[in-house]
Amino acid sequence: MDVQSFKSRTSVWLDNSSSRNEGHGVRTLKPGANIQSHVNERREGFEVKHVYSAVINGYAAALSPSVLEALRLSDDVQAIEISTFTQLGNARRLFEKKANGGAGVDIYFFDTGINLTKQCFGSRVRWGATFGGYQDIDGSGHGTALAASALCAEAGGTATSASGVAVKILSDSGSGTTSSLISGINWAVQQYQSTNRPSIGALALGGPASVTLDNAVAAAVNAGLHMVVTAGKFVWASISPARVAGAVTVGSIPRSKVRPTNSNYGAGLDVWSFYPIACPTDIPNCNTPTGSVSYVAAYMAVAIGSYGNKAPAALTTDLKSHAVPDVINVPTGTTNLRAVPW
Repeated sequence: MDVQSFKSRTSVWLDNSSSRNEGHGVRTLKPGANIQSHVNERREGFEVKHVYSAVINGYAAALSPSVLEALRLSDDVQAIEISTFTQLGNARRLFEKKANGGAGVDIYFFDTGINLTKQCFGSRVRWGATFGGYQDIDGSGHGTALAASALCAEAGGTATSASGVAVKILSDSGSGTTSSLISGINWAVQQYQSTNRPSIGALALGGPASVTLDNAVAAAVNAGLHMVVTAGKFVWASISPARVAGAVTVGSIPRSKVRPTNSNYGAGLDVWSFYPIACPTDIPNCNTPTGSVSYVAAYMAVAIGSYGNKAPAALTTDLKSHAVPDVINVPTGTTNLRAVPW
């Protein structure tokens, strides 16, 4: 097994994407530990599933119980984390439009993939990468709807000149592993660094709290990739990556502007957003709450196209400063700002 040398700190995920549940996840090696030697010492009962380098230094692996126990006792290992399942969250989208359209901006959709043949996409969408052993198709339609909500005027999308990139990390049933999601984020950061094009990541999904996933999203933001994530439905401390401070965390609201009782709230929420009420004729059922993530990603793409790219923190500040304080029924300590194009 040939695994390239890593930096001093390495994460190892136990990957539970196979039918065997025991011993699948992620590990972090202590500073100075050599990952090549670490892996070579454990050839039997040890299968590397994913290797990361751009956002975290680490790998996901499927292990036998004996190897897992040995790793728990190893002086090399700093931390071990199980690769949990992620699922589609609840966020929404918008109605206003902006002329610029986000030309020159790439939006990476981490979801079930995108059907590239849909008319409203034209030639602006491409298949980027697939992680998790799935086919390069969107058999669900959720990822396609997510992209349409950002890129297609028929769905209220404002980024009508931006480019979309499909990063399939979920099955067609809408489930997947955090290790696959981290692989997708890792790949997107590498693409962003290679192309040097202003880029935004859209994640309308969430799962159990994961420090390693949070760190991957934070590292992507630190690298300059704008990350927009759904607020979800549960308390902040238990959701990843909604709790990542550097990401733009979006709550979804209907046109009534009244906060749904099942939506997350609190200081960790950056803005609220509408979601589509209309869909392209060949993309039915795009009017789902997860579209709010797409709407906000589109607003940011349009702003970049109009005024130039900025550091993620600066663009987030602009997003909030132009938002409208008209969301109703928000608890104390929760923003009432609704995102709009600017």
